[in-house]
Amino acid sequence: MLNKKSYTNAGLHFLGSVLAICLIAVPTFLMWYPSPINIMTGGGNIFLLLIAVDILCGPLLTLFVSGRKKTKNEALFDFGVIVVLQGLALIYGIWSIQTTRPIYLVHELDRFKLISSADVDPKELDTVSKSLTVGLFEPLKPVSLRAPNPSERKEVLFESVQGGRDYGERPIFYIEYSGASVYATGKEVESFIKTYGTPENYRRLEKILNQHKISLRDIRYVPIIAKEDWVAVLKADGEVTGYLKGDGFAMQ
Repeated sequence: MLNKKSYTNAGLHFLGSVLAICLIAVPTFLMWYPSPINIMTGGGNIFLLLIAVDILCGPLLTLFVSGRKKTKNEALFDFGVIVVLQGLALIYGIWSIQTTRPIYLVHELDRFKLISSADVDPKELDTVSKSLTVGLFEPLKPVSLRAPNPSERKEVLFESVQGGRDYGERPIFYIEYSGASVYATGKEVESFIKTYGTPENYRRLEKILNQHKISLRDIRYVPIIAKEDWVAVLKADGEVTGYLKGDGFAMQ
C-alpha cells in the first residue's frame, strides 16, 4: 500500500534521475547533437526515449516496491535491482546516442551527407589521418572526398547499386575539407529563402549575416542528405556558418 514514505522515496529517485539526465544533456546537445543537427538526424527522439526510461520507469518502480511491507534487507535489495536496471538502460541509451551521432559532414559532388560512426566500417575509421579524427567530445567535422582510382570506382559502384556503402560512407576516401571548392558547388541563398522564407529561416539567416558580418550575396547553400530536408549555408571560404530548413534539391 502506498504511503508517505513511498512518495518520498520515489520523489528522491525522480530528482536523482532528473540530475543524471541533465548531466547527459550537456554533451548531447552542446557537442553531439547541436541544434538543428538534432532535428535533422532525429537525435532528439533518442534522447526523449532515454528520458522516458530513466525519469519515468525508475521512480515508478521505486514507488511500487516502497508500498509493500518488507524487511530492510529486502527493501535494499529491491532498490539495488532497480538502480542497476536503470543504470544499464542509461548506459545503453548513452551508447546509442553517442554511436548514432553524426561525426562527419561529407561533401559529395553537390551535396553534404551526415555520417555517423554507425554508417561506416570501424576499421576504415582507423585509417583516416589524425587531423580528420573526431574525438568523443569533438563536434561535427566537415571533410571532402578524394577521387577514386579505377578499381575503387568499380568496387564502390558495384556495392552501392546493391544498397551498400557509397563514397560518403567510406572514410578511406576522406581528405581535408576543401572549402573553396565546396563553395563553388553551392547555390544562391537568395532564391532559396524566397521559397522557404519561414520566420525561423529568416531568424537563422539574420543570425548568420550579423554574426559573420556578410551580405546575402556572399553566401551560398548546399543541400544536406539527412532524415529531414535542410541545407548548409557557406561563406566564400567554404566555412559552414549555419543551416536553413528546406529541400535544396528542389531548387536545382
